[in-house]
Amino acid sequence: MVTVGRIQSICVPRGRRSREDIIALLREGAQSGRTGVGPNGFISSNLAGYVRKKFGSLPAAIEAAGLDPAQLLRAVHGRYSTDECIAAELRRLAQEHPEMTLSVINTKASDVARAARKRYGSVPAAISAAGISGWPRSTSLFPSRDAILAAIRDRHRRGESMTVKAVMSTERPLVKAAYRRLGTWRAAVRAAGLGGAVDNRGRAWGGTQIRAELNGRRLRGEALDGRAIRREDPRLWSAVIAYYGSLAKALRDADRTRRAAEPRSSSSGPSSRRRADSASARAWRETVLEIGQLDEAARVKRWRRGQKAAEERQQSLRSTSARSRRKP
Repeated sequence: MVTVGRIQSICVPRGRRSREDIIALLREGAQSGRTGVGPNGFISSNLAGYVRKKFGSLPAAIEAAGLDPAQLLRAVHGRYSTDECIAAELRRLAQEHPEMTLSVINTKASDVARAARKRYGSVPAAISAAGISGWPRSTSLFPSRDAILAAIRDRHRRGESMTVKAVMSTERPLVKAAYRRLGTWRAAVRAAGLGGAVDNRGRAWGGTQIRAELNGRRLRGEALDGRAIRREDPRLWSAVIAYYGSLAKALRDADRTRRAAEPRSSSSGPSSRRRADSASARAWRETVLEIGQLDEAARVKRWRRGQKAAEERQQSLRSTSARSRRKP
């Protein structure tokens, strides 16, 4: 008896080719409780072919070994016709071969794997229905959905690009695992709670951009509590939680940055304080504009200016058309 893959199967060892040796191997295989021919049967395909050469047929060899051919050669697929049979075989494999992987089950235990897919849709679903946990052994770096989401959050926390192209170039197994378990990379990013923390180009919001957004809200007089930010700017809220873990840490960091940008003055009169406040406001604006984030008032003003220019162009075109119609 030698090992094929991870399942014991009766084969023909070198140097043992007598009829007595084959009969002994047949009896040894019958004691396993399996039936049929193949990787999951009591006899391997190579031994079955060798037996036919020696005895003329497989039933004749089984009878010569004092065994029942009808019992040992019954159809293999009949063994896994019920949920109980499938669960029992999977539990047996889990107990006897704890290091077995899913690919080995599909190749070396193909009969029970085929029956499991037919009744449950997949082998892992059948294993879960049988109440087996921690088996088969996973060879993936990301064996579960939680592991994939944790890896995505770690990458975002490091400030690396979140585009598929960038992740494929550095962490290809992560993208493949995300596609296998979550369908698409974008769905995986959303499931990790980072859908709002990543812009349209897949770039993650870093600490600089988050601090600038928070200081921009302070500059515009907007609320800085969690409920208001979550309602008014979900992208900022997602970025804060993903990068800092809590709003309090983000506000402390933003306040520290703001105070560092304030100019120091020896005088403490009202005019010097006004100048300091004005300089601090300019520093906030420069930080916000530095990352391409204009405040709402500037965006509205620019939109209105564009609308007015478009109306003036339309009025000029109408006037030109009217004058051309008046000419004889």
